Amino acid sequence: MNTSLLCSSAVLWKQTKEDNKEVILRVEKIAKARNISMAQVALAWCLSKDAVTAPVVGTSNLKNLEDLIGGLDVRLSEEEVKELEEPYVYQAIQAFY
Repeated sequence: MNTSLLCSSAVLWKQTKEDNKEVILRVEKIAKARNISMAQVALAWCLSKDAVTAPVVGTSNLKNLEDLIGGLDVRLSEEEVKELEEPYVYQAIQAFY
């Protein structure tokens, strides 16, 4: 099972906003409970949204691509979706130039 670089890297974790940390921890919790990767949970969440028809994912290696493909078969329960969304705090979109 893959673990999140963000969760395992003290430097990255320290730079993450507190409200986002709870969302990340909940993704990790669901992934561990289902014995799937956090990327698969994230993809399943995206696909649970009616407005999303084609999530754009990126990877630099075949192993990660295969992991993401495995996520296409994952369906989250309504309770899991609510658990992931409950701590989310809206953040304005930031442009990078």
